Amino acid sequence: MPTTGMMLRKLTSSDHMPWVEGRSGYLFQSTPLEINADPETTWSLVRNPNQYDTLSHGAVWAHVNGPVAVNSHISFKLFRHKLLGKLIPKSYEVISKVEDEGKTIGWERKIPFIGTTERYQVLETNDQGKTMSYIALRVPGIVGFFSKCFLKSTIEDSFNQLNAGIKDQAEQSIHNVETCRV
Repeated sequence: MPTTGMMLRKLTSSDHMPWVEGRSGYLFQSTPLEINADPETTWSLVRNPNQYDTLSHGAVWAHVNGPVAVNSHISFKLFRHKLLGKLIPKSYEVISKVEDEGKTIGWERKIPFIGTTERYQVLETNDQGKTMSYIALRVPGIVGFFSKCFLKSTIEDSFNQLNAGIKDQAEQSIHNVETCRV
């Protein structure tokens, strides 16, 4: 199993995603984002998909009944309050990875006769002690092809908006803690 650092070096490449080496598909990625907050503060936001709608200002909606754990079911929708979002169906997926130590969360959806979509968010501490956040999605086959043709910017924009909302909330949380100490 590669370390988180190894994952992210590969994650910045659009050639493949390290957790699915050898699998084909089309890759969608957020722009890597530096967050001026510690990974634990940021992870507490990432690890709670039920608040993604608020954090992303409606770009990403997700819902998990019960604890966020491997094999839990998650519902996922992009831009559900916009016209384009109404054309994108809600996705019902299964959480495949929740790694508190490595700060990784992921979920998958099996598409009959096509393969498995895989969505991951990974946090890493950079050399300045800030958190780097990466979100990626691999979509196989013909679904991936058409998603790339028609929805690439929509998907990646939703990931960037979620990342930006997480950044804002994490940095605000750190600011509030520092203000209370003074």
